[in-house]
Amino acid sequence: MNKKFLAIAIALLLIVGAVFVYIYFQSDEYRVKQYVKNEYGVNVEIIKLSREGIFSNKKYTVSPKNHKDIQFTVVIDYTTDSVIADNYARALEVDNELHKLEKVIPDVEKLGFKDGINDEIRVGFTEEKNSLFLHSISPIEIATFAEKELGRFFELQKLIKQSGALIHHVSVYDMREPSKRKSIHLDMEKIKSVTTKEQLLSHIKKSNWEMVSFYENKKWESEKASVENGRFTFGTKYDEYWFNCRETNEKGECSNILVTLSFKENSLTKANSNLEQDFNSIFTLFEETITPKAKIEYIFIEDGASDPVRFTEQEIAKFGTTSNFIAKNFK
Repeated sequence: MNKKFLAIAIALLLIVGAVFVYIYFQSDEYRVKQYVKNEYGVNVEIIKLSREGIFSNKKYTVSPKNHKDIQFTVVIDYTTDSVIADNYARALEVDNELHKLEKVIPDVEKLGFKDGINDEIRVGFTEEKNSLFLHSISPIEIATFAEKELGRFFELQKLIKQSGALIHHVSVYDMREPSKRKSIHLDMEKIKSVTTKEQLLSHIKKSNWEMVSFYENKKWESEKASVENGRFTFGTKYDEYWFNCRETNEKGECSNILVTLSFKENSLTKANSNLEQDFNSIFTLFEETITPKAKIEYIFIEDGASDPVRFTEQEIAKFGTTSNFIAKNFK
């Protein structure tokens, strides 16, 4: 009886094992591994699977077992279950750039930059761009960046250039929680000719809305103080800047401004006899005083109200006069 039971158990185990083996050899994971082995003679491990939706291609990120520095993708068509693309050749190119970069990585780390995921600096890539993602050990403070941080960012870009590695873009994030995190981005193509800290700061201003907002806010602070009064304030308690610069010109000056105006409760109304005067002073500040002339978008919000209203300067201009704008848009 026991022998018969044992025989049945063994048979069931063999059947289950055979089914498992059959399923495995039909799986996408096996298909990906065999594809890479057949195409490139490389044994890989599956790092992750990603896809954009149920009816979308499967994108497997893989890494050679004997070369963990390399990661590339293999794409399986969801309709045919066949491999349709890989970027192994591109990954090899990027690996070559990483090896060039390796000679300066110790000096990069001495400056206080590191990879925030596994303490190993990697080069990310798309079809055309190579990107370096770093974390700053010390917080990036916009207000003191020029005095305290600019020097090491200047040295960072020098080291990358000296390595000879083809890096198109560098992103540096500090290590605070996401809501407080700051970042600096360097377009290495655009700073090829940068030789001074001042030139680098000008480039950073152009690519960082917080940086240029800080400097533009500081530049026009006295003009803002002469306009603001007890009836309204610029910005809200949640804003770091009294206006935000969304785009810059080639000189790093603001060319697109978003400003929020916070009015006292029950004051965004035609019954407020001071509203036209306040609007005119605001419009004059942003459209005539602040230079060079920028595109302006206003957000008007009232204490205690949940629905702010937004207008561009062009939309406001269509009403002809400020009084007509108020009459048509405020109760």
